[in-house]
Amino acid sequence: PESLNDPGAFRGIEQHDYARARRLEANLANQVNQGWGGEGSIGFRFPQNFDLSVESGYDTYSTKNGNNTGMWNMVPLVMKLQYNVGQAATKPYLFVAGGFAFNSKSSNYFFGQNSPTSETDFLEEGGVGLSFDLMSGSIFFVQGKIEVDNTTGAYASDVPTIVFPINIGWKFSLD
Repeated sequence: PESLNDPGAFRGIEQHDYARARRLEANLANQVNQGWGGEGSIGFRFPQNFDLSVESGYDTYSTKNGNNTGMWNMVPLVMKLQYNVGQAATKPYLFVAGGFAFNSKSSNYFFGQNSPTSETDFLEEGGVGLSFDLMSGSIFFVQGKIEVDNTTGAYASDVPTIVFPINIGWKFSLD
């Protein structure tokens, strides 16, 4: 195969990205600031314009409350299926993913009390992106997605927790 876009390629791919995200629910959006994170994945590109990969990362958000400081954190672990539209050097793509979110949060109140909490929940993702071939075996991408973290009422004030990250990053061939 000549590149990641070679229609005859069955090859390993690796992805790295950086994300800026905002929590969408009314209650939670008032409790946490815009967050950041990063993700990585490893998988395969199939001849029919499909990628299948396992993806994980780390997302974090700081609290807005004046009485405490704290963090909301999520480590996603998902199986991702991506369809790449066409063979051009610049092309759109669609994807869906499902798996687990390993959630944790902590609050440090002004009077010294610390209250950590954690929870593991089902996570679904879907989104669209645009990829740009850089050179043989390397692709730059920009994507937006929606993450639905099925948190419980005991963990979050809005159930489910919905996040809209914007990711930028690159993919490269492992050949």
